[in-house]
Amino acid sequence: DEAVTYRLLDITRTYALEKLSAACELEASRERHAARCLTLMNQAQADWEHVSTQQWLDRYAAYREDVRAALDWGLSQAGSPLLAIRLTVSAMPLWQELSLLTEHGLYVGKALALLQQSTSPCAHLHLQLQLALGSFSYHTQGATPQTIEAFERARQLAEISQDVAGQLRAVSGHLAVNLCSGNYQQALRQSLHFDHLDPNAPPLLGLSAQRLRVLAQHFAGNQALARHNAEQVMQRMAQSGHRNRFTHGFGVQYDQSVASLTVLARILWLQGFPERAWRTARQALELALQINHGTSICYTLALAGVVIAHYNGDDRAARSMLELLSQQAQKHSVLLFDTWARHYTLALDGVVHEENVEGLGLIKDIVVTLHTRGVDEACFERARRGDAGWCTAEILRVRAESLLHRADPPPTQVAESLLLEALGLARQQGALAWELRSALSLARLWQREGRHAAARDLLQTVHGRFTEGFSTPDLVSVRRLLDELHHKVPA
Repeated sequence: DEAVTYRLLDITRTYALEKLSAACELEASRERHAARCLTLMNQAQADWEHVSTQQWLDRYAAYREDVRAALDWGLSQAGSPLLAIRLTVSAMPLWQELSLLTEHGLYVGKALALLQQSTSPCAHLHLQLQLALGSFSYHTQGATPQTIEAFERARQLAEISQDVAGQLRAVSGHLAVNLCSGNYQQALRQSLHFDHLDPNAPPLLGLSAQRLRVLAQHFAGNQALARHNAEQVMQRMAQSGHRNRFTHGFGVQYDQSVASLTVLARILWLQGFPERAWRTARQALELALQINHGTSICYTLALAGVVIAHYNGDDRAARSMLELLSQQAQKHSVLLFDTWARHYTLALDGVVHEENVEGLGLIKDIVVTLHTRGVDEACFERARRGDAGWCTAEILRVRAESLLHRADPPPTQVAESLLLEALGLARQQGALAWELRSALSLARLWQREGRHAAARDLLQTVHGRFTEGFSTPDLVSVRRLLDELHHKVPA
């Protein structure tokens, strides 16, 4: 790592290329250059999970222009197809580290086309390219049929070759797609595949599997179990001392620490720790900015930073983070997160967005929790079926509020039934934040009916379980209503 890298001046390079061409040695030299790049990227791949991130980047990032030149030649008609396909696979860590998803996707598409023309394509290369295609499609198109097909094809290839680790990597990618689509129960069922993880598999693979299981448990609505496993993941990461932030080829790639802190922040907020949740979300963002990894920055902003800032009533921070999300998504051509940013902008402005969000159910669910005008009939029916997971209680509450405000006369019995159901479900899921909102809505309903003592007792019980965040909007509203009720209920 103390070696010095030199570069030819452009005029010298042009002269040398002319001489090689005149001597009919240019193509042979390009092939030797591509072979050298393959050797370097194989070494980079081997070092990826054993060398610290910055050291790895210092050592290999400078070769990106060489790799580009080798791939541009190798994937062309004049190139060497097998050499280029192997280089496309071995160079995956480089594009991943540099967040060059669009460029990587173009090379993967060309390599797959060449591989499929082969009479006996290599199953391992095909598997790796399908995984890469799935990740690229996910970030640029979302949960489209092409994305799902890529991960499904990868799983089939892994099963044929009896590659257990490959199967888990494919399942993890499909699991991420299902979470993005709002198919939480399906994702939770898919996480059971991780039980078949080979004990001899790399430790980071097991760590990634456990982290994805935490995500599935969180979005399916089991916050206590998700919190327990999330803290175990953080503890394992601290004890393992692993120095690289990715697990090669594992589904959709984000920094392990950033992703783990992000989901922990979400769980903490739902469990009634808004201040700890905000500190954790900030820690995740600071780490993502420190390592300067674009997709990880987008990930933590979209899932935690913007949302928790808004929940906690810090509109200035929410807007600032939303602007950063939009900038990073556009800079790295990550259409998925650019779509999230657009929906968040409308939600924070209080605009009900009617755009089709097929394959992006998670966005719609989050938007419902940002303002009270996002529950349409399909959303409500989904909650009634139990498919909305983590936000079911909030959807039921918002539906009840909508009935009380829009109908004349308001169907108070129906609304009360929905609020009681939301309250019980939030308690069952360990989502104290939703329990507080449901209790507040129910107490307001009871207050209008003159049931002041019942309203006060309910609010006091839920409010008394909070230990922090008393300046956040929800708790301020509860405190204000409690003060009103205390004046109306004899001591």
